[in-house]
Amino acid sequence: MLISRRNSRIWCLLGGVTLLLSLVGCGQKRLGPVEADLQISADRTSIQPGECVTLTWRVQGGFGVELEGEQVQGEGERQVCPHETTTYTLRVDTGTRLAEESVEIQVAGEGPPAPVPPEGSTPSHTASGQIAVERDLTYGFYSLGGQAQTLKLDLYRPAGDTLLPVLVFIHGGGWIEGSKDSCPGEVFARNGYAVACVDYRLAPLRGGCTAELIFPAQIEDVKAAVRWLRMNADSYRLDANHIGAFGDSSGGHLASLLGTSAGATELQGDQNPGVSDAVQAVVDWYGPVDVTQEPPKLVFTDDPCASSLEALSDKYGGEAVPYFYWTFAWSAFLGGSLADANTLERARSASPLTYVDPADPPFLIMHGEKDGMIPYQQSGLLAGALQKAGVQVKFVRPPEAGHNFCDPNTSCPEVSPEFLDPTLEFFDEHLK
Repeated sequence: MLISRRNSRIWCLLGGVTLLLSLVGCGQKRLGPVEADLQISADRTSIQPGECVTLTWRVQGGFGVELEGEQVQGEGERQVCPHETTTYTLRVDTGTRLAEESVEIQVAGEGPPAPVPPEGSTPSHTASGQIAVERDLTYGFYSLGGQAQTLKLDLYRPAGDTLLPVLVFIHGGGWIEGSKDSCPGEVFARNGYAVACVDYRLAPLRGGCTAELIFPAQIEDVKAAVRWLRMNADSYRLDANHIGAFGDSSGGHLASLLGTSAGATELQGDQNPGVSDAVQAVVDWYGPVDVTQEPPKLVFTDDPCASSLEALSDKYGGEAVPYFYWTFAWSAFLGGSLADANTLERARSASPLTYVDPADPPFLIMHGEKDGMIPYQQSGLLAGALQKAGVQVKFVRPPEAGHNFCDPNTSCPEVSPEFLDPTLEFFDEHLK
């Protein structure tokens, strides 16, 4: 809403903005027309269908700044993802007229239509007791088969407008299955955190390894989510300087990779540019680390891109065979045979060990000694590398824990005390 002479007194009573108060003083008459300087630009003005750009604007002078009809601060930035050529207009009231400035984003060709979200996936707001949940917030896009696809997250936070540290939860499932629905967002929100539960691209289960779905797609998405949270921190009352990451199994791997690879250009992707993807603390719940280092031994070296889970299961005995799933998941995630040189090169790029350096954030690594899916020695590799680099790291091995963080006495995703208590203690120390 633009500010007129008639409602300037109401705006003063509501708190106003610094610029307006300096020109209008609450309870005083407005001093007449003013000059206004408007600037709006985009990091790119020509894009391909499905891509996004960042608008940046600044206004000096005037009253009541609007971007496309929405009241905004006098200086800021926003990501937009138009599916057709679009003009974005910035407006401000000078007292006698509306001054405006525009920037046009050209989309090559006609572009694909905006994807139609499945039923129930549109953004929604719910509340459970004192926990508010914003569901299916779009944080990015990617193209698959020429069609634009959306990337979404759920945001949990305690009710109120207190500035909160943020936890990014990355679900497990061998990089090939699972979703943000398994996130213990409410558990950690009850303990004073905003929690972003992130979906990311999943590697294919049934052959045909599409380049858009194999590594580094997954870490690109997670980094894009962190950057989106920073870009939208003011809107959701998030502390952009205190972001932690945690996840289970393959999600633990991605959380660790996120933590050690801050700023690695080869893993950044092109979504939500211009802000940092660094996090300030990492908790890894029993994540795999490096498929090129034993244990465990590989069950097969077939190329999953030329086969399927069912075919390989029939051939090699499936999940009844120890580490069959480990072998298949890594192969599908990396997009090829684990005997192939190109796949092994991607494996090195996908290992958190590759990026460890003294600037990495503190880590808590938790891995049960009775984990039959991923041996705890994998976590030991990461803990040892971090310790050698001088990074603060704590490695906890619950003696009776298996490959599951859920509390067996309650419904999942409630977190068992042996995982919850050390995790909260760690995040409280480093983020609060």
